[in-house]
Amino acid sequence: MSSYKFECLNVSISPEGVARVEISRPEALNAFNTQTWTEIGQCFTRFKSDGDVRSVVLSASGRMFTAGLDLKEAMTGPLSKPRDPDADVARKGYYHRLFILGFQEAISA
Repeated sequence: MSSYKFECLNVSISPEGVARVEISRPEALNAFNTQTWTEIGQCFTRFKSDGDVRSVVLSASGRMFTAGLDLKEAMTGPLSKPRDPDADVARKGYYHRLFILGFQEAISA
């Protein structure tokens, strides 16, 4: 049986092949921060090639499934800080687009 260890996700796989993925940031109402997005992408990408996984149930701990984007991180995290502060506006927009595409790839997985 495969082992999945993450900071923001609890993952278990039943003998029948049902993977249970629980978003586990209840103190933040399971808001998606960069770590959560990254782990979801890694986890579901691994599921694609894991012969022990036949289906997935996605849930969350606490009183809410998710509050959506973690706004606290959005104000201070990678989206608020340009990769190159001296870059022109178009280049900064390009870097933001790359970051957002990474989020989208995680959800698409």
